[in-house]
Amino acid sequence: MAELRERRYQPSTSICFYTDKPKRREIFAASFRDRIVHHLVYAALAPAWERVFIHHSYACRPNKGTHAAASALQKVLHQITANGTLPAHFLKLDLHNFFMSIDRRLLFDMLAAACNDDALLWLLRVLVFHVQRD
Repeated sequence: MAELRERRYQPSTSICFYTDKPKRREIFAASFRDRIVHHLVYAALAPAWERVFIHHSYACRPNKGTHAAASALQKVLHQITANGTLPAHFLKLDLHNFFMSIDRRLLFDMLAAACNDDALLWLLRVLVFHVQRD
């Protein structure tokens, strides 16, 4: 994409909508074009970050996902309850507006620390701060 090579790329405005299941949430959906850029960034950064993730982190990771998380949970539940013969407790929680509360400067600094490519660093700055800077 010429816009990336020439550092003219700017993310489009996200589409905002609400969903009610499983509970009411505000969703910001990137355009198809921007999702392609997100996948390029993911492909560039994933190798560095895969090494530091804990084993039981399942979202958006190769050979992980919802089914793998459910299987791992079921295995752990069988272990801690001795196949359902002992009681167990769990905590289900959701952090209100978690993603909106992320400190963008801190996020950028963490991502930049794993990046040694000037073009990728420029793109990270554009995506994280939604502004173009050289």
